[in-house]
Amino acid sequence: MFFLKENSVLAISAALTGFFFLLSLVLAILNIGDFSPPLILHFDQYRGADLLGGLAGFWLILGVAFVLIAGNLFLSRILWEKEKFLANFLFLVNFLLGIILLAAVGVIVNTN
Repeated sequence: MFFLKENSVLAISAALTGFFFLLSLVLAILNIGDFSPPLILHFDQYRGADLLGGLAGFWLILGVAFVLIAGNLFLSRILWEKEKFLANFLFLVNFLLGIILLAAVGVIVNTN
């Protein structure tokens, strides 16, 4: 990815996104033995647990996040020559997605 050499902020953003995703994956793998279905995937302050699922639902969250991150990286690579603003925006959205993914996996692991 030669365009990361031109902008150090994008390189740092991409590295942190990868770090957050890998940290979420490691957190999930290390705690997978402690899970017993049904897993609480979402809870509300007023109604309590309102979305239950199995291990497939938990892995689906990580899978969808990976597809979104990979898709944004692919689109930003394509758009780099024509629309630098949109490419930068997609990189920074990936950074926020990595933080949200880490928070979501952490909450699911701590709740269950």
